[in-house]
Amino acid sequence: MKAKDNYTRIAPEDPIQSKAYFDQVLKRHRIELESSESQIKITWKVIAGETLGSISECEKVSKGILYIKCHHPAHATTLRMNSRELIKKASSVFPDLEITKIRVRIC
Repeated sequence: MKAKDNYTRIAPEDPIQSKAYFDQVLKRHRIELESSESQIKITWKVIAGETLGSISECEKVSKGILYIKCHHPAHATTLRMNSRELIKKASSVFPDLEITKIRVRIC
Protein backbone atom coordinates (compact mmCIF):
# COMPACT_ATOMS: atom_id res chain seq x y z
CA MET A 1 0.00 0.00 0.00
CA LYS A 2 1.41 3.37 -1.01
CA ALA A 3 0.91 6.35 1.27
CA LYS A 4 0.19 9.83 -0.01
CA ASP A 5 3.91 10.70 0.34
CA ASN A 6 4.81 7.79 -2.02
CA TYR A 7 6.47 5.67 0.68
CA THR A 8 5.48 2.06 1.09
CA ARG A 9 4.08 1.51 4.56
CA ILE A 10 6.02 -1.09 6.53
CA ALA A 11 4.98 -2.30 9.95
CA PRO A 12 7.84 -1.69 12.45
CA GLU A 13 6.69 -4.65 14.54
CA ASP A 14 7.68 -7.19 11.89
CA PRO A 15 11.28 -8.24 12.74
CA ILE A 16 11.98 -9.33 9.17
CA GLN A 17 11.11 -5.91 7.78
CA SER A 18 12.49 -3.78 10.63
CA LYS A 19 15.71 -2.94 8.75
CA ALA A 20 13.68 -1.83 5.74
CA TYR A 21 11.50 0.27 8.03
CA PHE A 22 14.55 1.88 9.67
CA ASP A 23 16.14 2.57 6.27
CA GLN A 24 12.88 4.16 5.10
CA VAL A 25 12.74 6.47 8.13
CA LEU A 26 16.36 7.54 7.61
CA LYS A 27 15.72 8.20 3.93
CA ARG A 28 12.56 10.19 4.68
CA HIS A 29 14.47 12.48 7.05
CA ARG A 30 17.50 12.68 4.74
CA ILE A 31 19.86 11.10 7.28
CA GLU A 32 23.00 9.41 5.99
CA LEU A 33 24.67 7.54 8.84
CA GLU A 34 28.08 7.55 7.14
CA SER A 35 28.30 11.35 6.72
CA SER A 36 30.20 13.46 9.24
CA GLU A 37 27.26 15.85 9.56
CA SER A 38 25.02 13.03 10.75
CA GLN A 39 27.72 11.58 12.98
CA ILE A 40 28.29 14.88 14.80
CA LYS A 41 24.57 15.01 15.62
CA ILE A 42 24.66 11.46 16.93
CA THR A 43 27.81 11.99 19.03
CA TRP A 44 27.02 15.54 20.18
CA LYS A 45 26.64 14.60 23.86
CA VAL A 46 30.07 12.97 23.82
CA ILE A 47 31.69 15.97 22.14
CA ALA A 48 29.96 18.60 24.29
CA GLY A 49 30.27 16.64 27.51
CA GLU A 50 27.56 15.41 29.81
CA THR A 51 26.50 18.83 31.12
CA LEU A 52 26.49 20.84 27.88
CA GLY A 53 25.26 17.86 25.86
CA SER A 54 22.21 17.47 28.07
CA ILE A 55 21.11 21.10 27.61
CA SER A 56 21.73 21.39 23.87
CA GLU A 57 21.34 19.66 20.54
CA CYS A 58 23.40 19.89 17.37
CA GLU A 59 21.14 20.95 14.50
CA LYS A 60 23.45 21.08 11.50
CA VAL A 61 26.83 22.07 10.12
CA SER A 62 26.92 24.43 7.18
CA LYS A 63 29.86 26.33 5.67
CA GLY A 64 32.03 25.75 8.73
CA ILE A 65 29.38 26.88 11.20
CA LEU A 66 28.05 24.48 13.83
CA TYR A 67 24.42 25.28 14.64
CA ILE A 68 23.30 24.36 18.15
CA LYS A 69 19.89 24.76 19.74
CA CYS A 70 18.95 24.98 23.40
CA HIS A 71 15.88 25.91 25.42
CA HIS A 72 17.03 28.63 27.80
CA PRO A 73 19.00 31.89 27.42
CA ALA A 74 21.32 30.91 30.28
CA HIS A 75 22.18 27.70 28.45
CA ALA A 76 22.90 29.68 25.29
CA THR A 77 25.27 31.93 27.25
CA THR A 78 27.05 28.90 28.69
CA LEU A 79 27.43 27.37 25.22
CA ARG A 80 28.78 30.64 23.82
CA MET A 81 31.28 30.93 26.69
CA ASN A 82 32.53 27.42 25.89
CA SER A 83 32.48 27.86 22.12
CA ARG A 84 36.28 27.71 21.65
CA GLU A 85 36.49 24.43 23.52
CA LEU A 86 33.50 23.01 21.61
CA ILE A 87 35.02 24.03 18.26
CA LYS A 88 38.33 22.44 19.23
CA LYS A 89 36.69 19.16 20.30
CA ALA A 90 34.38 18.97 17.28
CA SER A 91 37.23 19.79 14.89
CA SER A 92 39.47 17.13 16.41
CA VAL A 93 36.79 14.45 15.95
CA PHE A 94 35.48 15.69 12.57
CA PRO A 95 38.29 17.63 10.84
CA ASP A 96 36.60 17.27 7.45
CA LEU A 97 33.75 19.58 8.58
CA GLU A 98 36.22 22.48 9.10
CA ILE A 99 34.19 24.03 11.93
CA THR A 100 35.26 27.61 12.68
CA LYS A 101 32.18 29.11 14.36
CA ILE A 102 29.26 28.16 16.55
CA ARG A 103 25.79 29.67 16.34
CA VAL A 104 23.39 29.07 19.22
CA ARG A 105 19.62 29.27 18.79
CA ILE A 106 17.09 29.37 21.63
CA CYS A 107 13.90 27.52 20.86
